[in-house]
Amino acid sequence: MKHYLLLLIALVGLTPVYAQFDDNDLFGTNTTQFAKPKKHGFFLGPRVGGTMTMMTQPEQTDLYDGMGFGFSGGLAMKVRLGRMSENSDGGTGIFGIALDLKYKLNSVKTLGIGGDKLNLGYFEVPVMLQLYPFYKNTALNGLYIEAGADFSALVNKSPDAIAVADGNRHAVYHTGDLKGFDVRIPVGLGWTLRKGFDVNLRYYIGTSHLAENLKCKQSSLELSLAWYFRLAGRNN
Repeated sequence: MKHYLLLLIALVGLTPVYAQFDDNDLFGTNTTQFAKPKKHGFFLGPRVGGTMTMMTQPEQTDLYDGMGFGFSGGLAMKVRLGRMSENSDGGTGIFGIALDLKYKLNSVKTLGIGGDKLNLGYFEVPVMLQLYPFYKNTALNGLYIEAGADFSALVNKSPDAIAVADGNRHAVYHTGDLKGFDVRIPVGLGWTLRKGFDVNLRYYIGTSHLAENLKCKQSSLELSLAWYFRLAGRNN
């Protein structure tokens, strides 16, 4: 009886040790060498940037005078699919999906009396499909090209109206008539470094008129920096 009691105590004492090994660890092999690698990586972090906005001329009379500068900022997240090799961390493969939640100010110079600038602030959600063409190369693994759709909602605007006098043509454009929602097409390229820093350049192509009485389209160029933190996908 005593022998059985000692054996039971030994088995209970060894249970935490056995729990750290799988079937292949009966000979003392480290489990991390045989753990199934994670396939995908999930990343999250802040993004800030600067913008340059351009605009086509409306039909009624010329309004656009030149590019203006704005800014953007918000939260960036992405899922990168697959692995560079069988033993690589997840999130080093050829495809990725990125999404931002951010505020962006589009600003242009106008020909309005008084030299008004047209400032439009949007809450934007760009959804991007990313391609990493050199994912097999360790040094260039983070270089990507991307394209997608940008869903934007107008949250603030100024001024209330812009008056333009062009020879015999006169026009007053009211920003209260602007559409509250728009969809743009962003294309870009970027590079995510191993420490999580991301440099990104995107061109947002305007696809529709700002308003029925302001038939012009805005496009913008955005240079931004993000700092991604890995939330999932590391092997150990």
